[in-house]
Amino acid sequence: MLEVNGLKKDYDGRTVVDNVSFCVKEGEVLGFLGPNGAGKTTTIRMILSLVHADSGDVKICGYDVKKEFINAIKNVGAIVETPKFYEGLSGYKNLKLIANLHPEVKNERIEEVIQIVGLTDRIHDKVKKYSLGMKQRLGIGRALLHSPKLIILDEPTNGLDPKGIREIRELIKKLASSQKVSFMISSHLLSEIEQMCSSVLIIGNGKILKTGLVEELVKEDRNLEDFFIRVTEGAEENV
Repeated sequence: MLEVNGLKKDYDGRTVVDNVSFCVKEGEVLGFLGPNGAGKTTTIRMILSLVHADSGDVKICGYDVKKEFINAIKNVGAIVETPKFYEGLSGYKNLKLIANLHPEVKNERIEEVIQIVGLTDRIHDKVKKYSLGMKQRLGIGRALLHSPKLIILDEPTNGLDPKGIREIRELIKKLASSQKVSFMISSHLLSEIEQMCSSVLIIGNGKILKTGLVEELVKEDRNLEDFFIRVTEGAEENV
């Protein structure tokens, strides 16, 4: 679904993404894990051509994003950072505005997406009355409208309460298993990646540090030796 090869980006002489390469398979939920400032959002923006890459290539469903942008981008839906809406309009009208940009999206598809994301009872309320969790679900619904094969979500559970986090997690897992939608999900929390992703890509200082299955990474992490912190006057040290 997604092939990324050698992406690099410099800002003011500082390399923020350094030779990043990976792929996402059909139905896979890939966790893109790293601390804030590691290069996650910049990488996502380059994949979507929202930021120009200094070097490297991206293919979505086999289409080169640089050479075949329209064919490539029609296969992907995304939420980069916080989803934005027309707050004074209802959830339905927000979806309808996006649907108007895609001639193939009919009213039946809008209704189907509303059911998928669980907003049937509130879809005609104004978005300004929505909770953060509801806005995230509406954002995922908006990304789903044109039936993409790949969805990229940038910190989808950021700022949500435990109920909202659980709802988003369950929705992602359901879509991946039942509709074979592939996901790339960025996060700085290993616990969230562990609970919703099948594989993980760890990035730090713009470089890929580790890739693999989530269960293998968690097992490896839990096998690490314990360490203790001894507190002395004005100092801490590892023992």
